[in-house]
Parts: sequence; structure tokens; C-alpha cells
Amino acid sequence: MSNAAPPPQAPSPEDTQRIVGPTHRRRLSPGALLAFLLAAAAVGVVAGLAFNRWWTRRYDASRTPTAAPLAAPARGVGTASSPVPDMVFNTTKIRLPATPEVLESGATEVYCFFTIPGESPSAEVAAWWLEAGQEPVRAEGQVVKEHANDLRGYVVLKPPKGAKSFGNGVYEVALYIADEKVVEGSFALLKGAAELLKRPPGMERYRPEVKDVVVSAGVPSRKSEKPLVLPAGAQKVTASFSYAHALSGTAFTVQWLYEDGLIQQATTEVVIKADAGQGQAWFATKPPSPLPTGRYAVLISLGEDTPPLARESFWVGRAPRPEELQPAR
Repeated sequence: MSNAAPPPQAPSPEDTQRIVGPTHRRRLSPGALLAFLLAAAAVGVVAGLAFNRWWTRRYDASRTPTAAPLAAPARGVGTASSPVPDMVFNTTKIRLPATPEVLESGATEVYCFFTIPGESPSAEVAAWWLEAGQEPVRAEGQVVKEHANDLRGYVVLKPPKGAKSFGNGVYEVALYIADEKVVEGSFALLKGAAELLKRPPGMERYRPEVKDVVVSAGVPSRKSEKPLVLPAGAQKVTASFSYAHALSGTAFTVQWLYEDGLIQQATTEVVIKADAGQGQAWFATKPPSPLPTGRYAVLISLGEDTPPLARESFWVGRAPRPEELQPAR
């Protein structure tokens, strides 16, 4: 009959105190935070854009500038094997790959760049303003054609309704050739759009940098020997780390592993208050229960389902076996 001791068990929810931190979980990634800021500042504009597009297509599907029924579109409409007409808007005379999400309001003219494949370069183009529930209105503006095999150029749009400049809002434009609509598009204008779309600190990098992870059974020191072996009977483990290029207002997710298994009840978040600084997290068993002997690791990431930014392994109550010192895969 064997006298071997039973295998160690991972700390149970009853024996492990949750790490001190926020009572709710925040999982904002840098990309999501930027989208949230944009939506919060321009929610009316974005909502208007969605409604305007839906209503205009519903209302104007069978209307021309003269309110006559349209035949099936033929001009410049692409098929599965041909390109489709394209429109791009900008407040400067620069053709971008796509219309920006929001343009700065206050401009006295907006450039409507267009490409209509399959249409003669000599075809006459007319721009019309579309507005939900209203008849299309002819837009004022010079049409400039570019040298190309297809119909390509831009319309220098003037503000509609005799306004001196373009104000905040969503604008929709359709291009017609011989009373036939060939393409339509829209753009949104908002005061302060340049600042709104400016990258916050930390967004220049794909991920923040996390380094200098130190694990200890007491007060963390600046350095620790590796492989790190904590004494048997330890009840609390603390991990400290430094970070840079982070986005203030988001959070690091700190997870703890025991024998490659996640200690779910110990997962917590460390709120980021600056683009660079120090972070710390810990977990502990309920006295007098000690941490089980075995191999542990701490993972630091931007979310539970994202790749770790840093990982540090350590052992409690025993030295690591040779195979445990191999790099984690």
C-alpha cells in the first residue's frame, strides 16, 4: 500500500481571496475606446447618417430629379466581373482612399471625387442633394473631369440652401447622367472633428509594453532570482510590473495559473491611470490554509481572451523539474 501523499489541489474559491480591484470588469481595448469616444461625441451625426441612408434609399429608389420613374440602372453599374462606381468626399482637394468618418465643419466647399467605370469620359455629370422626405435639389458646384479611360473627376460642392459654409450634419449626394442616377454617397461634418479623431497617447503601438515582472511572497523587491521558488507555507503572492505605451482609462487583466490550470477566482484587473507607470496585483488563501505546493505562473494581458503581454513562472514549496524550465509554448 502506497504512502504517497495525494496530489496537491488548486486553491478553491472558498480558500482564495479575490484580488483587490474594481467591483466591475472593464474590458476596453484601445481600438474599442477610440470607437467609444467617437460615438459619444458624434452620436447624433452617426445616427443621422444611418437613418438618412435608410430613408433616402427607401424614399428615392424610384425617383429622378424630375420625379419620373427610373428604369433599371444600366450606366456605370458594375457586375460581378466589373468595378462599381465610387464616391469619396473631402474638404480639401485631395482624393483619399475612402471618405473619413467625420470631416471638419465650417468649410465653404466640399470636394466630391467620383469614378464611374464603363461611362464615357465625355458624359455630363450633375450632382443633386438628397434629403429624407424631400425632393432632390440640384447642387451648385463646378464639375472637373480628369484624363482617364472611364468617367473620373470631382465636383466642387457649394453649401446647400444658399448657406455660406457647411454646418454640422450629414449630407447625401447623388450623381446623375442624363436624368439617371448612377451613384450616391454621404459624408458627415462635425465641429472639432480633427481633435476627435486624434490618436490618444498609447495608440501609436499595437500593444502596451509590460516588463520587469517581479513575484514575491511578501513585499516585492526590485530583483528576484530565477527560477523563483517561494517557501512552503506561503499564503500570499504579489506580482509587480512596469508598463509603457498604455492607454489611460483601460485596464490590464492579471491571471494566475496553478499547474497550467487557471485559478479563475483570482483573476482581476489593474486600471491604467497613465501611459506609463507601475502595476501590482496579488492573491492569497484564507488563513490558515497555505498555497498548495507546485508550479504557478502570472499572466498580464489586455483581456482574458488576448495574448499575454508578459508571463512569469514561479514555484511554491519545491524546486522546478528540468522539463518545467523549458520555454512555454
